[in-house]
Amino acid sequence: NDAGTVTITTNTAATGTISSTFWAYDVWADSTSTAWVAGYNTGTGKQNIFYTSDSGASWTQQYDVSAGIFSDLYFLPGNNTGWAVETSGAVLRTTNAGGTWTAVAALGAGVVGTYSQVWFLNANVGFITGDSGSGANDKFFTTVDGGVHWTKRSVTGMNGAMSFYRNSGVVGG
Repeated sequence: NDAGTVTITTNTAATGTISSTFWAYDVWADSTSTAWVAGYNTGTGKQNIFYTSDSGASWTQQYDVSAGIFSDLYFLPGNNTGWAVETSGAVLRTTNAGGTWTAVAALGAGVVGTYSQVWFLNANVGFITGDSGSGANDKFFTTVDGGVHWTKRSVTGMNGAMSFYRNSGVVGG
C-alpha cells in the first residue's frame, strides 16, 4: 500500500497520486468516475479533502485545515450535497460537490470522545455516531435541517460500533 496512491477500479484501474505524505481515512465514490477522499497529510500537517472526476487519474484539493481528523464523508447519491465529520465533532457541508465546504456545526464543544460516522436520508435528515471515550459507542445525534442544528439522542447499552445500514437504521453491539 503506497501512501498517497488511490486506485479506483471497475473493470480497469485508474491510479492517481495525491501526495506521498497523504494518508486517506475515508473515500466516498458517487460513480465510477467521481469520488472524494479525506485524510491527513503528514508533510503539511493538515487535513485534506480531494476530489476526482476522471476515475482517479487526477485529484484536486478541495479543502484543507490544520485541526481535526476527518473520520467520514457522505454524499447524497447522485447529488452535489455532502457532509464531512471530524473526530472532534466539526461538521462540514457542501452543496456544490465540494467546490466549497462550510462548517455548519460543532458537536464536540465540552464533549469527550470522538465522532466516527455521518449519514443522511435526504438533504435535511441526518445522523452522526461516535464514542464518548469510555469504549461505549453512545454518541448519537440527529438533524432535521441539513446539519445546521443537531440533537443528542440517548443511547444505552451500546458496547460496540454503531453503523448505518442502508435506509434501515442504525445497528450496533
